[in-house]
Amino acid sequence: MSHAREIAAALDNAIEAVRRSGTEPMGDVSFGLPSSVSMVLSVPLAETVRLELPKVRLRAIEAMSGFIQTWLEDQSIDLGILYDISAVRHLTHQKLMTEDLFFFSAPDAWPFETRAGSAVRLSDLPPIELVLPSKHHGLRTMIDRFTRTQGVQLNVATEMDALSQIKTMVSRGSGYTILAPAAAIDFVERGELIMAPIVEPRMTRPVYLVRNPAKPVTTASRELERITIEVIRDLVGRGIWRAEDQPEMTGT
Repeated sequence: MSHAREIAAALDNAIEAVRRSGTEPMGDVSFGLPSSVSMVLSVPLAETVRLELPKVRLRAIEAMSGFIQTWLEDQSIDLGILYDISAVRHLTHQKLMTEDLFFFSAPDAWPFETRAGSAVRLSDLPPIELVLPSKHHGLRTMIDRFTRTQGVQLNVATEMDALSQIKTMVSRGSGYTILAPAAAIDFVERGELIMAPIVEPRMTRPVYLVRNPAKPVTTASRELERITIEVIRDLVGRGIWRAEDQPEMTGT
C-alpha cells in the first residue's frame, strides 16, 4: 500500500508540475528557514516575491534544521536552508555563503577585562555561562562539533530553542550566547546587545540552499530559488548579512 501511495503521490506531483509549467510562475512554494536565517531573510524575500512573482504564494516556515531536513526528505517543502549537509548529500544543494559566528553580550555585562566588543579568543569562553539551543538544534550541533575538535569545553548554563528568548535573556545580562550576526541584528541595532568576533580560531559555518530532486521543480519554485539568491546577495552586499562569500547566480 505504501508503494502505491508513493506512485500516486508522484503522479499527482507530475500533473501539478505540468499544470504550472507555463511561462508565468504561479502557485504555492514552501520554503523551510532556520530561525537565524528567517530573522534576516524572510521579510525581504516575501516583499520581493510579492513584487516580482505576484501569482506565487510563498509559504516561509521557520523551524529547526532537523525539521527542515525531514521535510525536504519527505517532499513536504520545495526548498530549505541547512547548515549541515553531511546527512543529505543525496539532495541537491548549493553553498550560499560561509558566515562567522560571534559572541554576544549585554552592553553593561561584558565578561572580560578587554574593551567591550573586542575579539574573544575561543580559549577564553569555557568559564562563561552560555545560553545556547539544545542539542537537537543545528547551531548547537555545529558549535559542539567545532569546540570538540579544538579541545574546548563550553559552559552551557541554559538551553533554549527559541531565538527571541535567547536574545532577550542575554540582553538582560543573564548569560551570553554564540550566534550568527544576522540572527541578532535587531537587538544589536537597538543597542541591546553587542557582538564580538571569535578568534584563534574563527568559528564559521556554511549555509546551503537545498531541494529534493525527487520533488518536481515547478516554474514558481525555480523562480523563488533565483530570487532567494538575489536577495541574499543584496543583503550580503549591504553588510546586513555578514558572510565570507556570496552565492553564485547559477541556481542549484
